[in-house]
Amino acid sequence: MSFIRKHSRICEICIQSKGTDFCNECEQVFCQNCKLLHIRTKSNRFHTFRNVDFSHKEMEFPICAQHNEEFGYFCEKCDEPTCKVCIFTLHKGHNMSDLSETVAKKKKELSSTWEVYLRKLEGARKSVDNMENSLHTYRKKVYNTIKEIESEGEKLRNIIDKTVSDMAKELREKEAEEMKRVTQVINGLKSQLERGIQLERHINKALKLKDDTSMLISLKKFQEDMASYIPEVILPCEFSYLKGNAGSAHVHSMLGRIFFENDKSGRETPLEAKDDFNRNARKYELWACPLCNTERYIDRMDESERSFKTPRCCYGFMQSRGIAYK
Repeated sequence: MSFIRKHSRICEICIQSKGTDFCNECEQVFCQNCKLLHIRTKSNRFHTFRNVDFSHKEMEFPICAQHNEEFGYFCEKCDEPTCKVCIFTLHKGHNMSDLSETVAKKKKELSSTWEVYLRKLEGARKSVDNMENSLHTYRKKVYNTIKEIESEGEKLRNIIDKTVSDMAKELREKEAEEMKRVTQVINGLKSQLERGIQLERHINKALKLKDDTSMLISLKKFQEDMASYIPEVILPCEFSYLKGNAGSAHVHSMLGRIFFENDKSGRETPLEAKDDFNRNARKYELWACPLCNTERYIDRMDESERSFKTPRCCYGFMQSRGIAYK
């Protein structure tokens, strides 16, 4: 294509002001004011302009490069504008339509398509706003939930620390009690040992006396001393420690659980897991042997069933350690 058509320097709308912009869609020259009025119209808001350069003697408009003729027709088959010579040469036999009518039709189609596209853009903008708001709410909820979990964890730590402290205190108090009790017996035995050593010396000395009367008196006293009470040997009381079930399942039962609903990230914790935990989780009672620490889970799903027998181990009954869900 080449551009060889002349045009006026005056705005073609108001025919007063100097033309400064050329509308590519309307093919008209506009002054600045008329251009602003033009693009304010809803159907023209997306028209494109280019600056008009009047330093050249001629202003360029599209014409047929081969025949130097203005385009007046539109070839439906080739989808391009043609001049009056092209319809009998390059586009001979093709379906033709008036260029102005085709442009008007194309503009109408474009306007209709653009309106639909604008509605989609508006919907997309609202969707973006909704998703951003949802993301903000989601992050805030995550933050608050983490704080809540940390708070519950701190409570559990305090409870565990207090329980550990109480158990240690109980053991230390029992230790002090047993130390006092056994130490008293040990001291008594030591005292008896010392008296026994002294008594042995006195007996040996008495046996060497030549005076029989004095010897009899001494032996009688020694017999009384030997008949004195010797404390019975005792040992500290026996005790054992039965470990608790510090598994993650029990921690979750105390701390709580997180369930992801409508999760699209491929996690292995779908919504059904929440229902399974709430409605279908099996209820078990954990029993342990106080001697060998053997553990056994007994199904206690049916609370009305009270006919189960307490499990036995090591020739004795096992001890219950609480309810668990599996």
